[in-house]
Amino acid sequence: MKNLEELRDEYNSKFILVGDERQSIWEWFISNFEVKREWDDKPNSITLEAIKEDITLMNKIDRVLIYSGEWQAYWRPGGKGYTTSEGEAGIYNMVEAYNKTSHCDSSKKITFIPLPEGTK
Repeated sequence: MKNLEELRDEYNSKFILVGDERQSIWEWFISNFEVKREWDDKPNSITLEAIKEDITLMNKIDRVLIYSGEWQAYWRPGGKGYTTSEGEAGIYNMVEAYNKTSHCDSSKKITFIPLPEGTK
């Protein structure tokens, strides 16, 4: 199975579109093909919904990446857009990540991916 980045590269090589037209086709593309989300193999990830149910879970996590299941991409630094590259994703402390996402409903499919201790 191809990962999301491979699928996106394949998609981008076949379509020359801009703006909303490009996004609409990408949404159709990922909804009609089996996509391995990058965080499927990260067993310590935790959803925003789980934290809303038990806020004390935040105490067990220091730094995280924020993943949007809706867009199948990570949040960039400062919440300024999305990226499919983990290396380009923003690193947030857990409290900041929760504060930036707590308004999101479950349709956004927000997942926090903990980083190893010492990650800056």
